[in-house]
Amino acid sequence: MPNFASVIKQKAQGSVVLYRAVSREGNDFYAYIRSNEKQYHKMKHDFMTRTPCKAVSDYGDVLYTGLGTEPDEQAKEFLAEYLKSM
Repeated sequence: MPNFASVIKQKAQGSVVLYRAVSREGNDFYAYIRSNEKQYHKMKHDFMTRTPCKAVSDYGDVLYTGLGTEPDEQAKEFLAEYLKSM
């Protein structure tokens, strides 16, 4: 069973979320973003209300970005290694 401090630290770090969008130039892209609860709810609200995002970093720490609508093998490997190192 994890101790109290590790649970608090984990909650403060947030979750890794896959974000998909279209850039200002019209290109599909995706990003892995570490978001805390507040940032995640902002992302979800903006999506539901179709509010344009001014900067992806508004939703948290951008860990990885790539072009396209779906993460490629390199992105999936990055995420697997990142999560393993946590």
